[in-house]
Amino acid sequence: MKKIPYSIFNLLQYFITIYGLTILPVPHHHARKVKNVYDSFSDHFLLPQDFDLAQKLPVKRPTPAELDAIQNNRLFEGDILGIPLDEELQYRQRLKDSPLDDSDEIFRKPYHSSLNLVTYPDKLWTDGRVPYMLEEGMTNAQRAAIAQALDEYKEKTCIRFVPRQDSDYDYIYIKRNVAFGCSSYVGRAGGNQTVSLEIGKCFTKGIIAHELMHSLGFFHEHSRTDRDDFVIIDEENIRPGMLRNFEKYPKKIIDPLDMPYDYESVMHYHKLAFSKNGKPTIVPRDSNAEIGQRYRLSKIDADKVNKLYKCKSPSPETTAPPEPGEETTTTPKQTKNKTTKTTTTTSTTKAPTSTTTRRPTSGRWITGDRWKIKFTTTTTKKPKFTLALKTTTVSTTTVETTTKKKKLEKCENLNAHCEMWEQLGHCQHSAKYMNHYCRKSCGLCSTEPNGEVIEKPKETKKQCVDKNLFCGYWARIGECRSESKFMKIFCRKSCGKCED
Repeated sequence: MKKIPYSIFNLLQYFITIYGLTILPVPHHHARKVKNVYDSFSDHFLLPQDFDLAQKLPVKRPTPAELDAIQNNRLFEGDILGIPLDEELQYRQRLKDSPLDDSDEIFRKPYHSSLNLVTYPDKLWTDGRVPYMLEEGMTNAQRAAIAQALDEYKEKTCIRFVPRQDSDYDYIYIKRNVAFGCSSYVGRAGGNQTVSLEIGKCFTKGIIAHELMHSLGFFHEHSRTDRDDFVIIDEENIRPGMLRNFEKYPKKIIDPLDMPYDYESVMHYHKLAFSKNGKPTIVPRDSNAEIGQRYRLSKIDADKVNKLYKCKSPSPETTAPPEPGEETTTTPKQTKNKTTKTTTTTSTTKAPTSTTTRRPTSGRWITGDRWKIKFTTTTTKKPKFTLALKTTTVSTTTVETTTKKKKLEKCENLNAHCEMWEQLGHCQHSAKYMNHYCRKSCGLCSTEPNGEVIEKPKETKKQCVDKNLFCGYWARIGECRSESKFMKIFCRKSCGKCED
C-alpha cells in the first residue's frame, strides 16, 4: 500500500472530521490558542458589546439597601481600603490632642493618598491613564454597569481607564465580593489595588463611579475642612463606634482645590449614613439641598478631577457616542412680499480621489498577552460626484433666523480600548460598533484633500453568519453552552444566536 505523504496526512487531519453526513473542519493548535486567548482577553477587559449594552440599559438609581453597601463597619469611612482601624484610632487621638504634623505617619503609608499634591505628589495616575483588569466570570449586566461608570469619566474628564498591559505595574483590579460592601483605595496605591464590589448591591453606575473617584485620589465630601459651614453632624443619631467616620481633615490632608462645597457630589455621604435609628446623621444647612446621590458625577466632581489632573479638556477617547457637533449659520426667513424667481443649474463634475482600506493578511501571536494582526494597505480610486441641482432664487424681504448644521464627523478613536479591540479582530467582527467608535484604529480615516471625511455607504442589514472556520466543530462539542464569549461573538449561526 502506497504511503500517504506526510503533508497530505496533515492536511486531512487539519480539515476533516465526520459526524454522520457532515464534514467539519477540525481546529488545529493555533486555532484553539486563538479562541482560548480571546476568551481570556474578553474575561479581563470590556468589549464593544459591553459598552453597547451599557448605552441600551437604563441607569439604575441605588436603593437604600445598596447605599448601605458603602458603610462597612470594618473599613475606614465605610468603604476606604488601606488604613487599619487600630492605626486609625491612634491617629484620631493624636489629631484631637494636637495639630497634624510630620510625626503623623498614618497618611504617609504607601497604600494611602489624598488630594494634597504637596504632601502626596506620587499618588496620582500618570497623565490620567488608569490601567484596569476585571475579575473573570462577571455577568453581562455587571460588565455593562462598569462600562457605564467608565463612560461617565470619559464624557466629563480627561481620565482614561485603559486595559492593563504587561508593562503596567500599577493598576486597579475590579472584583466581586459577597457581603463585604463596596470599597477602594484612595489614589494610586501601587501594584495591584482592588476596587471591590458586592454582588447585588454595588453594580450600579453611580456607586462604581464613587469607588473609582476614590481610586483617583478623592475622599468623601463631608471630610473637607470647611464642611461645618455647610452641614451639621448629628452625633446623637450615629451608631456606637462610628463617629470616627465623620471626622474632617486639615488642608494638609485634603485640598479642596478652591472648589465650592458640593451637596450634589457623588462622593457625599447620604443623610442616613451610619444612622442607628433611621434619623439623619448629616443635615445640610441649606434646607433645599439633597445629599448622597449615587447616579452620576456632578459638574463640580468633574471639575475637581479635571483640575487635579490638569486636564485641558475632556478626553477625546470617550466611550460613549458624543452628541453631533453643531455650527450656527444665518438664513433668511421669507415674509409676505412680491417675489421674482430665477432658476440656475449646476453641472456634474468628477474628480478622482483615493480611499484606503486595510485588511488582515495573517494573525500572529507574540509573547505576552497581546494579539496582533498584520495589515496590508490597498488603494482604490473613487470618483467624486457633484450632482446637477436646480436652485431657485427668491427676491423677498427677509428676517434673519438661526439654524443649526452638523459638523463633519471627525476621524478619531472614541474609546480608550480601540487599539486592543483592533488587535482582537473587532474591526471585522464587530464592524458596526467599531466603524463608529474606533475609526482611527480600524484604518477608516481616509479623507479628501480639504480634510473632509469621505462618507461611506449606509450599512445593509447584518447577516447572521459564523466568523470562524471551526464554529461548526466547536458547536458540536458543546462550546455554545459554555461561557465562551468567543462563541457568542464569532459563532452566532452555529450556536443558534441569530435572533439576539
